[in-house]
Amino acid sequence: APLLARDLERRPKALQAASGGLADSLPVVPYAPELLAAVRRRLATMEPGGTTPFRLTALLASWGPDASDAVPELLAALPAHPR
Repeated sequence: APLLARDLERRPKALQAASGGLADSLPVVPYAPELLAAVRRRLATMEPGGTTPFRLTALLASWGPDASDAVPELLAALPAHPR
């Protein structure tokens, strides 16, 4: 998790694998505070389009209540990613 957290926006394949891969299986990366912080930063700076919002959301959902600090970023991202 720390390696992924260090440069999340430049590691799309690592994010894809961490959030369930091509087969859309369940995310495999356990909760880590530094990764939550990286996901929150990524949510706040995303451009519309692509699969990144869905991958980040899957990762957050897999962490359950541990991811609750990301609710403000999720709500702010909704207008740009309405699906």
